[in-house]
Amino acid sequence: MAIFVTGGCHGDHEHLAARRIKQFVDAQVAEHAYRSSSEYLRELIRKQRDVEKLRAMLLEGANSGPGKQVTADLQGDALRPSIHKGIRTLCLNLLTSPMEVNN
Repeated sequence: MAIFVTGGCHGDHEHLAARRIKQFVDAQVAEHAYRSSSEYLRELIRKQRDVEKLRAMLLEGANSGPGKQVTADLQGDALRPSIHKGIRTLCLNLLTSPMEVNN
């Protein structure tokens, strides 16, 4: 015979977790001058997408085979903006996103 319990601790834990998440988000909104919790969450999602894109690009580069030496022909004005944008994006992601360290 199965016994089912309704209510009780499980609901209390969910309510407590939801309240703590709301308090954390509200604190982040106030501390970092976001206009709303929605703006904060959109920013988190954008940053996570940037991190995932960067990881995918790093993996693609790591799996692309041996590197090639960059010659003077490839260092022209057409390539330079792309390199600067990539470096700037990488630096911003490293400065603004927590990085996971896998041991």
